[in-house]
Amino acid sequence: MRFEQDAIAEIDSERHILAQCLDVVLGSNRFRLSDRHLDKPPGARVRGTRTRAKKSVYQHIHRCIRTIHPRFNIGVSTGRPNGRRDRGDHPYRHRLIAPRDSTRDGMVSNEEKTP
Repeated sequence: MRFEQDAIAEIDSERHILAQCLDVVLGSNRFRLSDRHLDKPPGARVRGTRTRAKKSVYQHIHRCIRTIHPRFNIGVSTGRPNGRRDRGDHPYRHRLIAPRDSTRDGMVSNEEKTP
């Protein structure tokens, strides 16, 4: 699928319910992937109210995704066992996007290994 450059524009997600839903799902995934669910205010024993609320939102979204993909792991892209045709058939697709200079489990990403 291709989009013309002039067909892409900024929007205010508060005015578009689908964009707002997408913001919530992507935000909850980023929140979890960056370990923000573990954050505690300086000097506090427990996590803040907003942090606990965001974790709860993530857990609800994660449970919903697991009804579609029972073995879903947020740290791994969802596969395509049937090739390209899966793109339009799956109700939820997940792609883990990592920066080129990222490391995972102490290993350097493939992009960095190539000369």
